[in-house]
Amino acid sequence: MMETLFKNFNPVPEKTRTETCRSCIHRERWHFGSKIIQYCGVLSSNRTNNKKLKITCNKTACDFYKPEGTEND
Repeated sequence: MMETLFKNFNPVPEKTRTETCRSCIHRERWHFGSKIIQYCGVLSSNRTNNKKLKITCNKTACDFYKPEGTEND
């Protein structure tokens, strides 16, 4: 039974992305005194006061990624 259940199993290919949030057009830098906090302008979060997702620049880019230098459509 188990041999026929998973016989036609095709794993979903993983996305291989080399882009990071550092080079995204949607990245926003907010200055708070001596600290600089990076936020995403597209993804929202309920945990921050400005409703924007706090990001790290080394994070792998999401599906909304647009490289810097392209126009914001």
